[in-house]
Amino acid sequence: MQNSSEISLEKARTTLIYWERSEHPDCILLMGLPGVGKSYVSQYLYKKYGYTVLSGENITYALFGDTKCQPSEYKEAYNVLYILAQELLSKGYGIVIDGTNLQYIHRKQAYDILWPKTNIFGIHLIATDALSMKRIGQRGEKNDNATHILSQCSPETFLSFKESLEKPREHENIYTIPSDENIFSSIDTLLTSLN
Repeated sequence: MQNSSEISLEKARTTLIYWERSEHPDCILLMGLPGVGKSYVSQYLYKKYGYTVLSGENITYALFGDTKCQPSEYKEAYNVLYILAQELLSKGYGIVIDGTNLQYIHRKQAYDILWPKTNIFGIHLIATDALSMKRIGQRGEKNDNATHILSQCSPETFLSFKESLEKPREHENIYTIPSDENIFSSIDTLLTSLN
């Protein structure tokens, strides 16, 4: 009989799309407000570079049937996410952690768990508030595909996220990229420069 942790891990695994293994797997930590294109970028990194995507939103939905949860449930979802991250990295998969990661305490959790065992760096996506809200309004809400959950974000929720944003600290290995028509070429340039 499985315990609750094993059941949570099994549910979370249903959100993954595995790709390629690498001799030197690394971890990309996405950060940014809702609507800046984190999931869009994570799918690009999956398709072009073979990263396995760990989405906080997808895992939260898999565990609790909703993307709007209590703080204790988000904490559990991210604990499961980091267990999966360690598992995937140990098997040679490069990973992208797709989540807002707005506060240093949440990014530090990733660093404490994953570094120095693996190369970890971040991409901070930025866009104007108007563009972010436009994108949120256009994407709708979708929960019929465990590997690509889309949720809504009210203007009030967006503002509360914005107020909680802690810009990357100087010692963090985070690169800021505008979420505009050049986003993919900017990411390609960054990844080329890091290799």
